[in-house]
Formats: sequence, C-alpha cells, structure tokens
Amino acid sequence: MRRMARTFFAAGLLSLLALLPMTALASSHQLHEYVNGVEYALGTCSAGDTGSFAGYGTTLGGVTNAVFNTTICHTPLVAGSASILAGGSFTLVMSNRTLVGQYVGTSVGPGTVSGNYFCTETFPVVAALGPAGSKPRGATNISSGSALGQLTHYGLLTHPGECHAYAATISGLATLNYY
Repeated sequence: MRRMARTFFAAGLLSLLALLPMTALASSHQLHEYVNGVEYALGTCSAGDTGSFAGYGTTLGGVTNAVFNTTICHTPLVAGSASILAGGSFTLVMSNRTLVGQYVGTSVGPGTVSGNYFCTETFPVVAALGPAGSKPRGATNISSGSALGQLTHYGLLTHPGECHAYAATISGLATLNYY
C-alpha cells in the first residue's frame, strides 16, 4: 500500500512539473552593460516622438564589448519631462549574442539647463524593458530589464532656461535579464 501511495505521489509530482512553463525550468542570466550613444534620428510614433541612438557598450570593468541601437518612443517633452511609451526597440550586439527588447514605460526628466550662449540640458532617464514584439532570427529576447541613465541635449540658449537642442547623447547602465 505504501509503495502504491509513493508511486501515485511521484506520478502526481511529475504531472505538476510538466505543467510548468519551460522558461521556468530554463536557466536565466543577467547582464549589466554601460552604454554610450549619439542620437542619429528624430521621428514620431503613435502617441508621441521618437529618438534613435546608436553607440557602444562596455562591461563593468570598462572593456568595450558591444554595439547598441535603440529607438525610444515618448510623449512630447513638456516642462522638461516626458513619459516613455510602450514600444520602440533596444538591441545590444556582442560577439556571442544579440539581445533584443522593447520599452514598457517610465520617464525622462525633469531636465536641467546650464550654459550661457551654448547650452546643455541634462535629463535623468529611467526605463523599463521587456521582450521584443518581433524577435529577429538568431537574436535572444530579453525577459525583462531596465536602463538608468542620462540624456544630454546640446544647443543654443534661446531664452533664460530654454536650450534649443541641435544634438543629443545618451549614457547609462542597462540591466538585461534573458534565458
């Protein structure tokens, strides 16, 4: 009788494990990458504006090991702040792996203007990342992630406290979780 009870228990346990998603059984990884890039395009998305940046990534030790490209969809910058909208794209290409994802939200700003004639406006950026809606063949979709950094606009001071931007850079730390 005990043998039969153990057999049923073992069979029941295996049945429950079979119901778990395979991702729960897979080994997860986390990557921390510093990114630095330059804005190369401005555009629009369904609910706002986009900024596209390309640049390079380095490890925590400062070794360059990747290139990245990103397009961020955000609400219009009003009073130095904007919300990051769902969508856009984030791609990090390393020698052994390409990680892709998209933005799922958070914020830019508020910005701080400095300078006299030539000016800079710096904005803190807090972004949440999730899996890409459409993953290119050979790429690895991230499961989740975040990016904390700084957006810097470079331009001319048009009125006190108003920097008319002509160029932009982005830098920060991306934390990407993937399987």
